[in-house]
Amino acid sequence: MNVPIAPVRPELAGPTWIPWLLWLVVFFGLLPLAVAYIVLAERKVAGRFQDRIGPNRVGPFGLLQPIADLLKLITKENIVPRAADAVTHLLGPVLLIVSAFLVLAVIPFGVSGSRAEVAPFGAVSPAEGSRLGYPGLAAVDTASGLLYLVAAASLSVLGVFLAGWSSRNKFALLGSMRGVAQLVSYEIPQVLSLVPAILWASSLSLVGIFNAQVDQGWFLGSPPGIVAFVVLMIASIAETNRAPFDLPEAESELIAGYHTEYSGMRWGLFFLAEYLAIIGVSCLATTLFLGGGMLPFTSWPLGAIDSVVLVNLVLVGGFVAKVALIIFVIFWIRATLPRMRVDRLMGFAWKILIPLCLVNIVAAAVWLELAVRRDRPLLGWLVTLPPLVLALAALVRLSRREGPAPVVGRDRLVRTPAAIPGVGGRDPS
Repeated sequence: MNVPIAPVRPELAGPTWIPWLLWLVVFFGLLPLAVAYIVLAERKVAGRFQDRIGPNRVGPFGLLQPIADLLKLITKENIVPRAADAVTHLLGPVLLIVSAFLVLAVIPFGVSGSRAEVAPFGAVSPAEGSRLGYPGLAAVDTASGLLYLVAAASLSVLGVFLAGWSSRNKFALLGSMRGVAQLVSYEIPQVLSLVPAILWASSLSLVGIFNAQVDQGWFLGSPPGIVAFVVLMIASIAETNRAPFDLPEAESELIAGYHTEYSGMRWGLFFLAEYLAIIGVSCLATTLFLGGGMLPFTSWPLGAIDSVVLVNLVLVGGFVAKVALIIFVIFWIRATLPRMRVDRLMGFAWKILIPLCLVNIVAAAVWLELAVRRDRPLLGWLVTLPPLVLALAALVRLSRREGPAPVVGRDRLVRTPAAIPGVGGRDPS
């Protein structure tokens, strides 16, 4: 199976080190700056939700507050416990940062050419009937981009465990073990939610999935796509340890969880990695189900404008707007919902999300046959929507039949009225 080699595009002609330099500026310059002001935006949004003002003292409208926070972190002393493993103690936050940047490396933010001239990864040659696609504006575009992304994201599990284990602190160790259990559990529905997009695009390349949505429309516009998108967002919020899934950092139980023994810039690396992960999962959801930077119900400006710069003004702008909307929803959830109980958090993944994903994969295959190959989307809605609704209702009902979780020491702490002196007819003497 021969895949045609992409010709050299005149808009990208020039020294090869220039694109790499620009990507380095984006990853290590713009993204940390974006994280700083995303934190400020979250504090402002949470203040509005909770009837507060939020930061407004440092600079006009509080816009210099991130700079003040950064200076505070830089000047604080990095304290490492005497009994801690110094090398592993540093390796924990470094692995989280590396994982977050590796995930962002394969995200296509736009297109690097204004004409469809590159065969998608895994496609047959044009002579055998394949369509051409638009080259993606990504730091790295590989044929197995999604597989690489899942593997890179899994590094965060190791970082969380090493941070807790190396601290030689029982609260940190408990937080890390709780975090590892949560991350492993929610990684399964997160990966399963990617299967419909892979199935419809017939590609593991994120650029190939983007090109498939140019032809088919947003993958969100179908019942299996809606279910996959919602499951992906729920699992991603749990993977990033955000409320209501922030059990590894439960202050009332574990102080600060796995990073209890961290301070200064080492703690700042955890903070930076968390918000980079939020940006990463938002970019992934946008690419897989919201058509990247494409506008709704149209592929314009692709194929309509020859200038790659003007095309990317629209695509990158649309991509950033969708990512910002998803991040706002994540902030909204954090400011609204209380923290889940640990047994319900784990049961929600294993008893509801994973079985629902398995049913959704079957529905996605049916949608592929009816709506994509036979071009009958209305029939696809009629066939796939009822089973998904029934499956969700059945799973929720089955999960509620087990009743409340057992309470340790309940017999000793809760006494029946007959056992209380003076209550239930017993003589107090």
